[in-house]
Amino acid sequence: MREPSSPVAPLPQHSALSTHHSALTAHSPLTTFKLWAERRFGWFAFLAQFGLVGLTGMVVDVLCFAALTPIFALGLARALAIAIAMTWNFLLNRCFTFTDARREPFWKQYFLFCASCLVGALVNWAVSMVLCQGSPWFAAHPVAAAMAGVVAGFFLNFVLSRRFVFRAAK
Repeated sequence: MREPSSPVAPLPQHSALSTHHSALTAHSPLTTFKLWAERRFGWFAFLAQFGLVGLTGMVVDVLCFAALTPIFALGLARALAIAIAMTWNFLLNRCFTFTDARREPFWKQYFLFCASCLVGALVNWAVSMVLCQGSPWFAAHPVAAAMAGVVAGFFLNFVLSRRFVFRAAK
């Protein structure tokens, strides 16, 4: 007996789908939208995906921290929550944001991702501190300085992830 044909038209060939089996199915509306956005908006689509993944990571971080604080000392609970959220972000970025870069070894990418996050965190901290120490306004509004640091760290993390951790297939 013959199987009925799919009512969904096949997607055009894309490096993310032709190189390997994507975490997103080839016929899912999400995959179709992702490919359309990447073609239409280029690097900005990747930036938006990276940002969405980061927001989910922030939720994971806060929830894990809240769950671990009653069990572990404060510093250890914070470190574990950060490690869990960083791993979460790595997995989502590898499976969703930069799907065409999964040809590299998992552990190599994981190490590079953690290292790039550390660099981004240092830039975040440095920007915040320089603004607070160099500007009376930022000294009076340290949350604004922290937000500027977060933005700087975010953009650096994106660039490092796109250029070094999840390099596109050549």
